[in-house]
Amino acid sequence: MASQLTDAFARKFYYLRLSITDVCNFRCTYCLPDGYKPSGVTNKGFL
Repeated sequence: MASQLTDAFARKFYYLRLSITDVCNFRCTYCLPDGYKPSGVTNKGFL
């Protein structure tokens, strides 16, 4: 049996979701600075 994934508060995770993007979805100035242009990578590049 595989070991259980837990965080610092001992909460158990039963699945892991992984997103591959060049920016987060919060649209802060750290991830989206002035003049930001998407990298142009499409889903087809990952599949």
